[in-house]
Amino acid sequence: MPIDKEIAREKMILAGERLIAQQGLEGLSLRKVNLAANQKNTSAALYHFGDKQGLLLAIFDYRLEHVDQRRHALLDKDESTVSALMRAWILPDIEEVTEAEGGSFHARFLGVVTNHPDFNFADLWRRPHASSFMRVNNGLKKLLPELPSTILSMRFGMAMMQSICTMAEQERQQTISTQLLTCHLVDIMTAIFTAPLSNDTRRELQRNNNR
Repeated sequence: MPIDKEIAREKMILAGERLIAQQGLEGLSLRKVNLAANQKNTSAALYHFGDKQGLLLAIFDYRLEHVDQRRHALLDKDESTVSALMRAWILPDIEEVTEAEGGSFHARFLGVVTNHPDFNFADLWRRPHASSFMRVNNGLKKLLPELPSTILSMRFGMAMMQSICTMAEQERQQTISTQLLTCHLVDIMTAIFTAPLSNDTRRELQRNNNR
């Protein structure tokens, strides 16, 4: 892709991320993204992304490529405990949010998109830069073999939403240090996965499996 088209595409990706973070997905159009990115070609966003879902996936890819590489590097160093997996999970995301030049809208973008019915989350897991998430998930299965798959899946979603909401609030307010944010989220996410199952949960899980 020519350099000028790469630059234009990046501008539209960042403009789309900011618009979604600030205004949500309702009413978002590729035309608005064009205008926000100061593109003279009125069909530029349509050319690059095709539709709104294509834009969302492009924003994820833009961020996840670096995050995925960083997460794999951390996992290569240590994936021996649940807390090590959680640190590898969350630290690259926090770095992406806190170290972005000119500030970040990424966590707030994630908060909007992951809660919106228009976004097909299954598409995200098929992206090439989601492999480190799969590695974390597989690591949890090995470290917590007694945890039923249904519960593991539910807790994975809970940990993801907890991390996104906490990072979005930090991105908005910037009230604590990056180090404290990281340690706090590692603690909370580790607790989510290692919390013991109550007898009530085991009983309801059995009933659910027998349906």
